[in-house]
This record gives sequence, structure tokens and C-alpha cells, in this order.
Amino acid sequence: MSSEPQAPDSETLAEQVQQRLPEPLPDVTSLVASLDKLQPDLDRHGWQMNPTQRLALATHLAATVRRFESGELLDPMEPSIFTEVPEEAIALAADLLAPIQKTPEIQIEEKFLVAVHLAAAQVVRRKK
Repeated sequence: MSSEPQAPDSETLAEQVQQRLPEPLPDVTSLVASLDKLQPDLDRHGWQMNPTQRLALATHLAATVRRFESGELLDPMEPSIFTEVPEEAIALAADLLAPIQKTPEIQIEEKFLVAVHLAAAQVVRRKK
């Protein structure tokens, strides 16, 4: 039996994020939809996130929602940096970003930044 605390539900996590944002999102629907995918995807891969990692990812996803809504793009990154994150973390990032994307293609930099959070969850699995 695990001593890990139960992960908060998506709406609770979205509310925690909203309380920490300098300017809360006007609508958290797409953030909640993205967070709804998080635990099943983590479970499918056998990855775990502690509450701090989960909150950090949720906060990043909220920032992504804001960027997608405004049309803002992240600055381009050196392509070689993308090889530092496992492909399955990048694929999972794309899955989490799907509910909030406003364009047919998600910017690779957005996928990468979310994937970094997920790669940390993957490391937790490997330590056990």
C-alpha cells in the first residue's frame, strides 16, 4: 500500500492554480479538461507526480491556456535541446495539450516544456 497522498481532482487542482496566478483565468474549462487526462496518462505509463510536481505542471498548463488564447508563441529553442526529453514524455505532453490547443499544430516548445514536467514523473517511476 502506497503512502502517497491522494491526488486532488482536476477541479480542485485548477482552483489551487487559480489562487496562485496573478491574474486568474476567466475560464478554466480547458485547463480542467487537460488535467482530467493527467492521472490516467500517468497511470498508463506507471509514472508518479508528487503534489508539488503536479501543481507546477498545472500552473504551466494554465500559462499555456493563456498563451493559446492570446495567440502568443514561445521563443524558439535550440532544436538539440528536444533530444534531452524522452519521446514518450513529448507524446504525453501533446496529449495533455490537446484539450487546450487552439490551432491544428502545437508549438514544439510548448510540448517540450510540458514534457520536462512529465519526464520528472518518469524519473520517480525509475527510482522505485
